[in-house]
Amino acid sequence: MLKSITFTKKWRCFNPGDTFTFRLGVNLLVGDQGCGKSSLLNEIFSQEYSKIQVFKASKSYKFDFEKDNFRVKTECTNNVSIEVASRFLSHGEANKVVFDNLRGVRDSIIFQDEPDMALSIRSIYKLIRWFEKLVEDGNQIVVAVHNPILINHFEEVLSLEHHQWMPSKDFIATHQEV
Repeated sequence: MLKSITFTKKWRCFNPGDTFTFRLGVNLLVGDQGCGKSSLLNEIFSQEYSKIQVFKASKSYKFDFEKDNFRVKTECTNNVSIEVASRFLSHGEANKVVFDNLRGVRDSIIFQDEPDMALSIRSIYKLIRWFEKLVEDGNQIVVAVHNPILINHFEEVLSLEHHQWMPSKDFIATHQEV
């Protein structure tokens, strides 16, 4: 499982020495747009500007719900019915496809960028149940999110703006003022 990432070079909004630690279970990366949530997820895979400490994990899976969503993919699968159907999936349906394909995954790290994008309240609660099921199966989840219902469901979040773990209620309170 992912233990920590330490930046060794300046990159985007990160400075040398910036360190983020991760926990077993669900790790919610939170903060305003531009604070580095997606950049941090991408850096974990490229390791161009950082050092990573990892505990043993059987596999890792990454899904970017904005870039990898079936609705925006332009590759041809040579299967017209899949191509047509995929263009009409809602974000919730696309999430369901992803999570259905993660059934049976164990002892892995699952990275997700904005799975809460354009979801209804009901679908946010389904997303929470999917996360809980994946954790029950021994997986670690690292996910960039914005939805306050999702954030509030978990006790603590990793705020990239504050560069620390903090109670979710405190994080939400810092973002209520306009």
